[in-house]
Amino acid sequence: MLIQGSDGRVADFRLGVASVDIYEDIFSPTISAKIQIVNAGGAIKDEQGDSVSLYEGLKIRSGEAVQIKIRGNSQTNEDIDFLSDPLYVRGVTNLIRGASEEFFTLSLVPREAMQNEYSFLKKTYSKDAPISDHVEDIIKTFFPTSKIGEIERTTIPHGFQGNQMKPYQALIKLASKSVSANAGDSKGGSSSSAGFFFYQTRDGFQFRSIDTLVSQAPKATYVQTEVNCSSVDY
Repeated sequence: MLIQGSDGRVADFRLGVASVDIYEDIFSPTISAKIQIVNAGGAIKDEQGDSVSLYEGLKIRSGEAVQIKIRGNSQTNEDIDFLSDPLYVRGVTNLIRGASEEFFTLSLVPREAMQNEYSFLKKTYSKDAPISDHVEDIIKTFFPTSKIGEIERTTIPHGFQGNQMKPYQALIKLASKSVSANAGDSKGGSSSSAGFFFYQTRDGFQFRSIDTLVSQAPKATYVQTEVNCSSVDY
């Protein structure tokens, strides 16, 4: 794991990582991550050449790039790879500093979440186009280098004014108004089912209907238990 400070210096903080949590949530338009760091100090040198802590030495506050590579722990688990497309520090929380150690949590988001903060919709979107076309237009306009997963086609044309909305705000609003082209007739009859999710995974942005997500085959099965069980006994 590498983090690049605001001055361009890079530090490897693998030995200081206590935990890594990465989230892909259908209720969130962006991937997010939290990394808890325990640092005994002396991880990096400051401008005077003195050994200082990671937090103070790199001036970690917001916007620093973090590269992550975690190998899958089984043949079926894919690697978690954010080397070529790093995450960025949104904020630092739970900071505790002592005489010779420090504890803090890095909150991370991808580049798109940072871009969303200073992007705004300004144009009028045609009332003759379906919502799925508007979704593709917004993603390609404001996140042109981002991966796009599955954009499910919608029915019923819908137009709207940008009104200076941020891209994520508009996309979530459009998701609530969408009707799948696979769910009923083109006029949105009684067999149509409204409701989409706009979210991001490592495969890219997804715009999927609730019906499609519910009806698809599960990718994995997990068993919740309140006790630790060995793989041999289970």
